[in-house]
Amino acid sequence: ARSFASVLSAIERGLRVAPSRVFIENVRGFEVSESRRRCVRALRACGYDVKEIIISPTALGIPYTRERYYLMASLRGFNDAAATPHPAFAGRMIDDDGAFIDPHTALHVECAQLDAYVDSTGRSIDTESLTLKPETVRNYWKFLDVVTPASRRCATFTAGYASTVF
Repeated sequence: ARSFASVLSAIERGLRVAPSRVFIENVRGFEVSESRRRCVRALRACGYDVKEIIISPTALGIPYTRERYYLMASLRGFNDAAATPHPAFAGRMIDDDGAFIDPHTALHVECAQLDAYVDSTGRSIDTESLTLKPETVRNYWKFLDVVTPASRRCATFTAGYASTVF
């Protein structure tokens, strides 16, 4: 949080050379934070047009279900494709208060199977190191996302989440 606050302070003070575009990704919930409000104010004061969305990769056909917040900003007058958002963003754009502009819009996109993302080069994989202990499965089965190569969605977690739960 401190590093983001430092970046915001630099923007608020004014940049000698402003980037033509700014892209920010954050967790769902950031859209209603004071940090986000401060960021949008600072970018607009520096001459940026700002667009924000909350979207899950599944809306783009990627089988990963975790929603994320994205901010795309470009200097006013800069010829930018972001001015016309991708159709997947319909209903996912958010207003100045962090609320969806049209929360009733639904987009149905067919996701690829997970096996499209799995390395199938024939390399030997150490499955033992990837196998959970029976005790872990018994204790945490409610938190596990069990998928197969044919699955069209997943909600994976990183090592940081694993150390919290396991």
